[in-house]
Amino acid sequence: MHVLINLSWKCQLKCPYCLLPHIQINREAVEHSWQEWVIGITNNVTRGSIVDVAGGDPLLFPGLAYFLRGISSYGIHWAITTNALGEEGLEEILRVRPGGCVLVNVSDHPGNKFADANIERLREVYPVTINRVDHPQAGKRQVEIGNLIPYQSYREGTELDGIRRMCNAGINHWVADPGGDVFQCNVAMATGRKPIGNLFLGGIRTPSQPYVCDWGCSSCYTSVPGAWQEMMRAL
Repeated sequence: MHVLINLSWKCQLKCPYCLLPHIQINREAVEHSWQEWVIGITNNVTRGSIVDVAGGDPLLFPGLAYFLRGISSYGIHWAITTNALGEEGLEEILRVRPGGCVLVNVSDHPGNKFADANIERLREVYPVTINRVDHPQAGKRQVEIGNLIPYQSYREGTELDGIRRMCNAGINHWVADPGGDVFQCNVAMATGRKPIGNLFLGGIRTPSQPYVCDWGCSSCYTSVPGAWQEMMRAL
């Protein structure tokens, strides 16, 4: 199973291509402690799964390293996506050194050129790749890019294509916001769809079989089908 969780919406940067200001997320979601997140994840996610931590920037979340250590001790693997600017969070991860890391995914933003030293320190301990959003105002440093991420054009209102698809999002993949609300996919969260449950309250209602989705999926799915879901087919 692959789970994308957003521990916080906080970030030091205000990138012009960021989707967060333009989507219908719950900006009033009450954040939970790392201890609560360990319980919420281990109660709902099977061993051997991957928990992908994003946001906001995970390094700004108090106790991130202890959360990662807690879920890895249960047999759950993890990855984080970060701008690598959070000094306090970085020091905590390097001190605690939680096991179970699949990848540290660093986003190359125009405002994080000072993160180079932090990236090298992370590389001494964990596998690190650098991604860049495919946007003219994204980072342009001469660094090796592992992934060029399609720009999600929620600001322009052209992100959703309206194509109906057969999909299995929510079965082997789901997304959670800082309040623990669980959605079938990132698009469901971004468009303000009703959550299918909550990590801290229980009762997550995942689909039992693939279904026809008419939400009009976003480029992060359509450009790389199967990256987050095992099956997605335009109808």
